[in-house]
Amino acid sequence: MQGLLKSGRMMKARQYVLPSVAFFAGLFSQSASAADYLNEQDYLQEFPVVLSASRLSQSLSDAPSAMTVIDHEMIVASGFRKIPDLFKLVPGMYVSYYKGSQAIVSYHGTSDQYARRMQVLIDGRSIYLAPFSDVDWESLPVSLDDIERIEVVRGPSAATHGANSLQGVINIITRDAGGLAGASVSTTQGEKGISDVTAHAGRRGEKLDYRLTMGYRSDNGYDPRTNLPQDDNLSNDSYATRLLNFRANYHSNYTDNFDVQAGVSNGVRGVGFTTSLLNTPHDQLTKENFQQLTWQRALDNSDELQTRYYHIRKNLDETTFSSLYVLTQAGLPQFRLVDSTSTDRHELELQHTMHLGDANRMVWGAAYRTDFVDSANYFLTPIRQNEKRLFAHDEWRITPAWILNTGLMLENGGLGRTDSSPQIALNYHITPAHTLRAGVSRAYRNPAMLEEQGNWRYPLPPLLQQAFGIQNYPIMKSAGGLRPERVLSREVGYLGKLADYGVSIDVRIFHDQYNDLIVPDVLNGLTSFANASSPMGQSGAETSIEYRLAERTRIIFNYSRNRISTSLAGFQGNMPKEQFGVMAEQRFGDYSCSLNYYNQSASLPADRGPTDLQPQHQRTDLRVARSFKAVGGVSGNVALVIQNLFNSDYTEYLATNVFKRLSYATLTLNF
Repeated sequence: MQGLLKSGRMMKARQYVLPSVAFFAGLFSQSASAADYLNEQDYLQEFPVVLSASRLSQSLSDAPSAMTVIDHEMIVASGFRKIPDLFKLVPGMYVSYYKGSQAIVSYHGTSDQYARRMQVLIDGRSIYLAPFSDVDWESLPVSLDDIERIEVVRGPSAATHGANSLQGVINIITRDAGGLAGASVSTTQGEKGISDVTAHAGRRGEKLDYRLTMGYRSDNGYDPRTNLPQDDNLSNDSYATRLLNFRANYHSNYTDNFDVQAGVSNGVRGVGFTTSLLNTPHDQLTKENFQQLTWQRALDNSDELQTRYYHIRKNLDETTFSSLYVLTQAGLPQFRLVDSTSTDRHELELQHTMHLGDANRMVWGAAYRTDFVDSANYFLTPIRQNEKRLFAHDEWRITPAWILNTGLMLENGGLGRTDSSPQIALNYHITPAHTLRAGVSRAYRNPAMLEEQGNWRYPLPPLLQQAFGIQNYPIMKSAGGLRPERVLSREVGYLGKLADYGVSIDVRIFHDQYNDLIVPDVLNGLTSFANASSPMGQSGAETSIEYRLAERTRIIFNYSRNRISTSLAGFQGNMPKEQFGVMAEQRFGDYSCSLNYYNQSASLPADRGPTDLQPQHQRTDLRVARSFKAVGGVSGNVALVIQNLFNSDYTEYLATNVFKRLSYATLTLNF
């Protein structure tokens, strides 16, 4: 009976779904009928396996969303020192810097300096934090060397990862505890104060694996631009960060696996501007730590039960000596502004992966998160916000050629409402090497704490309290009552591989409709936030083409074109209309050489004025390296990186952030 029902479902699916793509199937000379397919494993051999699109381990061609995988080889070939820069390798991704230590990473733009509309994970741990719902990339206690790969979901993924997945998901996957046996030391020295040192030690055991990383990184930030009008800001953006990261894996049997992670970072960074009255140049002290425990249990039929708990704590402390114009005119001294923000996050998540049949898999789970923020300058009182999530995703292999992915997230973000984020995608394997995909999804972004409940002000010294009759100097006050931002996203895509030529192709065409975008507003003379009354449409296309010849030659070509249609002020030119990039790597025995080219059309961030227009610019980076084996079994490599090789000076985000040619060298020794 079950066989008859299963056969009936397949016949019904073919009757209504197969004709809709018959035309597309005819475009490929290698087209085949469903009867010509062997089994599921044939498809999995063609493309890498990914985890982030649906929480299921899937072939890239089976995933419900377009994805980019930045593997460790690409990380090395890029020559980058900073994690955010890696996303220049993703089509449609905007990367810039408000400060040398404050990166801005967003997919399809539409962001201010805090870039709130992407979910960012490290080994499943969400690292965008209250009160701004942003990611402080520089304070992350993670070394670039410890990253195994990065999976980027290009498009809304709230059905899988909840709020803040409005535009996409970045999932940074670090090396397993057993991925390093022995020790290594690496140092990078270069221009503009670049001085990085990293040390690793690890051991693989019969039941216990572990690795330990210690690191230090620093530089002097951007070159100042001095040919601007007198009233433009000149930045103070040097930084130095120390970090410690530990991971251990205990596997006492074939059923249970325990993964323990912990990390801490401590840094100092330059903030403020030379011409600002309230935000004069000063140091900001950062401290961040995390602890994470994951337990996985293997069940019958390849099912799995997973429980994950993590805790993140972050502190920001800074003291500014302000020199208001009215004070200096009256001959009064500067006064001190003290700012301290403490954030705590706890999250517990349960996830169950199970097989509902030979052709159906499902993952479901629930999570509870609590965020606590204490900041006397940003809020009147400490704030706690609780979030609850219930999610499920189903992968149904209708036939060997057809895959239907459906997902749903129910989420209560602590604002008195529950939102549902559905997703559905249909993949058709024309052949094992050529796949068409069509999908639609809805996603939300809950207001950040500062947007909904912020009351930003600075306490004045007693003398000024008496003079002005107020205790605090007001900066911003939220009106409250904000609705979540929401997007309805539609996309079609193609993923193909021409094995005889070593070429793989990824194409995504999309249209996103945004409503209730949260934008700055003015209330009673103070900055506030409100939901925009006008929608915003965003459409475009992007492609990634990779050519790979054995292990010697690799060329990756990325291109994206984006069009925004809206009447909202500041958003029309927020995203570069076109972005183009090429990564080319060639290996010659112990030598390797990579050339990376980036071209980006003009854009103006939504929160900046005309002075900060970021003109069209291009940049070429070069990396040359040689590996060696020394006496006594010590191996290693030396690399030279020159960024902006042809010295085509350009600005990033702020007109004062000038990126000139930059060179540095790295020496790594493995013991």
